[in-house]
Amino acid sequence: MYKLSEQQIDFILDDIRRNGIEMEELQLNLLDHICCIIEQNLKDGDDFEGFYKKTVQKFYKNNLHEVEEETITLLTIKNYYVMKKTMITSGTLAVAAFVLGSFFKIMYWPGAAVLLLLAMVTLTFVFLPLLFFIKSKEPSNKKNKWLVAAAVLTGMLYATASLFSIMHWPGRTYLWLSTSAVSIFALIPIYFFTNIKNELNRTNTIVNTIILVGATGILFLQTSIRPGKAVELCNFYANEDLASTQNFLLESGTLMFKQMDTNAAPHLKKMTNLHQKSKNLCAQIEQLKINLVNAVDSRTDKEIHYATLYMGNFGGFVPSTRFLFDENHQPRESLLNLRKEAENYLAFIKKEFNVEGTGMLNTKESVEIDGDGTLFSWEIFNFYKVPFDVVVRNLTQLQIDVQIAEQRVFLMTAINKSSTKN
Repeated sequence: MYKLSEQQIDFILDDIRRNGIEMEELQLNLLDHICCIIEQNLKDGDDFEGFYKKTVQKFYKNNLHEVEEETITLLTIKNYYVMKKTMITSGTLAVAAFVLGSFFKIMYWPGAAVLLLLAMVTLTFVFLPLLFFIKSKEPSNKKNKWLVAAAVLTGMLYATASLFSIMHWPGRTYLWLSTSAVSIFALIPIYFFTNIKNELNRTNTIVNTIILVGATGILFLQTSIRPGKAVELCNFYANEDLASTQNFLLESGTLMFKQMDTNAAPHLKKMTNLHQKSKNLCAQIEQLKINLVNAVDSRTDKEIHYATLYMGNFGGFVPSTRFLFDENHQPRESLLNLRKEAENYLAFIKKEFNVEGTGMLNTKESVEIDGDGTLFSWEIFNFYKVPFDVVVRNLTQLQIDVQIAEQRVFLMTAINKSSTKN
């Protein structure tokens, strides 16, 4: 067995230090391992330095400093392999939840929002951060690390913007713009200049860069910077006209009531009661609309300005459905109270004046025309998963029907009075 001298041991230790190993404990461990290998395999008379160089080369690929880098990585990331397994698991879970949530959303099944939220949150705050953390610790040049950072940041912004769009949360436009900006000004330039110098990958780099630029351009093209005059805007202007009709009927009903011949009217007390009930019911509906608008767009308005509603966060049916129905898809108390008051109003005019309600005042179940004849409650049929602008229109139409029912009673009373005189 070969015996190393003190000079040879000092030579090995000095060479370890010269090759960039700065951790004292690691220096001694390497020295111990190398000395053991040399003493067990080197024979008397063999070339010590040549055998040492061959031995030490077994500890690295490019240079000995890699051993310290890997040691630091393992010491810093004690659960390195657990993190890699977590990254793979979270990525798989995010993709599965996204695919399943998308299918649920297409089929209008409950649980779609939860699955999509789980997918986006897992992808954004678990998978992508772990991917960046692990990749940044792998030996590579700084350009590749910057490329990974830009790609991960773009992915996090894209997933977050998608989540905000799906959930109809405010701020989604700014997130989409940020995603496009990071992609076009950071990800694409870093990717292009990192890979273009490699002649073997030059063609692929150019093609991939063109695809990235095109995808970013399409994303930016679909980002709405200013609200456009789309169908929603037209619907809200139509709602404004419908509200004007309702106000006109309210004023005309009040005028008709004031011009009644109080001396000759046989049902003056019932007429007064009817007029008050109509006003109260219309006021209740109006307050519900105001509360809906304020809740959806974080406002504190006292009245509705229909022409400005399209500038808020009123797209789709999610905001209004979330306000009017609970997590179990059941009508909230405000909607149940409205139905109760509408039914009481219908019962009153039926009992006292023998007049049926019209239009939406009919709170009975409705049949799904395009389906299999399934019956839906009044709340579900008119307000559940119904676009916000249509919900507002339906509530305004309900106010109009209340006014029409009241004025029908006034007109029928006037006609009966005229017939009695003749």
